[in-house]
Amino acid sequence: MQSEQDSPPYRVGRRTFLKSGIGVATATIAIPGLSRRGSAHFPNELAMEVRPGCERNRINAKSRGVIPVAVYTTEFTDDNGETVVFDPTDRAVRYRFGSKDAVEQGDGARPAHGGHSENETDGCILHFPTQETGFDRGDKTATLLWERDETGNHGYSGTDSVTIIR
Repeated sequence: MQSEQDSPPYRVGRRTFLKSGIGVATATIAIPGLSRRGSAHFPNELAMEVRPGCERNRINAKSRGVIPVAVYTTEFTDDNGETVVFDPTDRAVRYRFGSKDAVEQGDGARPAHGGHSENETDGCILHFPTQETGFDRGDKTATLLWERDETGNHGYSGTDSVTIIR
């Protein structure tokens, strides 16, 4: 009888190695597909402002009201080198807004209504239900995502600093 010290070192056979490699590769491909935003692409390009006209952007996370967010016409260069002019008054109202964590997990608030324009050059103002934003006291950044289509995988985003109270 061999003792543990005398036993040959553990070897991984080729079949075991290949099986585990296939499992790892499959998991690497499947996990992002199972999550809500694993393969989403949202460049941070949108000009936006939480509580337009307020310097401190204070948000009472316990409020039952709405948070106004201005989305401005923005010009930028996309990944292909093409100039994009994002005019929120010409785009479908497919936005999610809230804490970075909530929005990245596919949650966050949807606009309470279709938005309204202050004037044609300013873009539009959207109102998001505070209770759906997922803000916690430690959050310092608000995230806005615009979804290009119903899949929610592509679009643009913007961020602004906030101070969460309560």
